[in-house]
Amino acid sequence: MEYFHVTNVELPKGLFLLPCYGEKVTSPDYYRRDSMSHAQYLREMIIEEVRAINYPEKPSRLNAVYLFDDIRLAMQYKEGQKYKYIYQVEVEGGASIHKGDMTLIDMTVCRSVNEIRTYAKSYYSSENSMNPLHELLLDGKVMVVDRIKELV
Repeated sequence: MEYFHVTNVELPKGLFLLPCYGEKVTSPDYYRRDSMSHAQYLREMIIEEVRAINYPEKPSRLNAVYLFDDIRLAMQYKEGQKYKYIYQVEVEGGASIHKGDMTLIDMTVCRSVNEIRTYAKSYYSSENSMNPLHELLLDGKVMVVDRIKELV
């Protein structure tokens, strides 16, 4: 199966990707920056609580490498979020993978704690929103194979 990683960072072939989202979002320098960053931090903490209690076997959003298993979804995400690069990556065996609809995570903005918990359960149950955009959370080794050239 082919996997793809979207980023703004130029990555050399052979590099092993490390989880970085959780370190960023849980840093006081990040969540004290502004109210939007703080709200993102609180949402992710609620989502992580739901995962740890109800889905402990699934990878944490805070400790995973984010991937796509469809180049079209990777391109859609890259364009929508204004990222620069898409890389083809290789996943080493034994990795724990969760496929979830990131739209459900986006829907947690400006929601109550109970609503966020409901969306988190839907996300970790692999349910879909009306407009799904599936991301993969991977807890394991991921190596950069090559950068995807612009597709026409």
